[in-house]
Amino acid sequence: MGQMQVITSALSLARELWRYGEPELADRALQLSPEQVADIGLRTGQLLSSGEADWLWLSGPRGDKALLLAVIEQLEGRARPGARNRRLPERTLPARLQATQGERLAAAQEVARVVTRRNAGLPQWSKSGQGEQNVGTRDTGLVPLRARSDGEPRAAAVTRGQAETPGDLEPGRQRRRPRRPPKQ
Repeated sequence: MGQMQVITSALSLARELWRYGEPELADRALQLSPEQVADIGLRTGQLLSSGEADWLWLSGPRGDKALLLAVIEQLEGRARPGARNRRLPERTLPARLQATQGERLAAAQEVARVVTRRNAGLPQWSKSGQGEQNVGTRDTGLVPLRARSDGEPRAAAVTRGQAETPGDLEPGRQRRRPRRPPKQ
C-alpha cells in the first residue's frame, strides 16, 4: 500500500508555525526549498499513518500536529511539540505572512511538481547559484493528493492521482479519461 504525502508550501508552513507560537521557526520556514517542503510532506504522512504524531504531542491540535512536528523536525533536527496547543487567529499574522488562498495554492504548485516528478521517478532539478543541476531521482511510490479549492464542491475533499482540470496538469501531459467497464 502507498504512503500518504501532504503537499503544502513554505509560506503555509511558516504561517502555521507562527500561529502555534514559533515565530523564529516561521522565518526559517520561509527559506525552505520546494524539495525540503516535499520531504516535510512525506514525513507528515509517516507521522499520521504510524500514529507517532499522537504520542509525540498528546494535547496537540488534531489536524495540524503531524505537519507541525514534521516541519519542526526538519528545522531543528528532532520533532517536538509547538509552543501553543491552539493557534492564534489568522488576522494576527504579520504582514509578511498574509496571503490569500489563491496565493497559498500558487505557492504550493512547485512542491506539487517536485512530488509528481518523484512519484514518476524522473530526475530532480535544483536551482543553484551556477544554474540548474540534477540532484538525482527518488521513487517513493506515492500518488500526489490535491486539495480542492473553495470554488469546488466538497472543499475538504482530496483527490487521488488523476488531475481534474487542465490547470492541474504539468505542461506536455494530457488528461486521461477514465475508462468505463464494458457492458455485459
